[in-house]
Amino acid sequence: MAAALNDAQLEILKLFASGLSEEELEDLRRLLIDFRYHRLQRAIGDLNLSREEIEAWSMGHDRG
Repeated sequence: MAAALNDAQLEILKLFASGLSEEELEDLRRLLIDFRYHRLQRAIGDLNLSREEIEAWSMGHDRG
């Protein structure tokens, strides 16, 4: 059974239906990367971690 497309996927398909130049496609890639980056930053901020916790995670020493 195939999964249904979500609203975001449908919007992206609508963009491609009109055809994009290479420059527009690159702009879209950058926009999507920025979008994901900002969502990740917000999620990390919501965790309310201390600097020490972030550094420990980055070093892979989370053996709690």
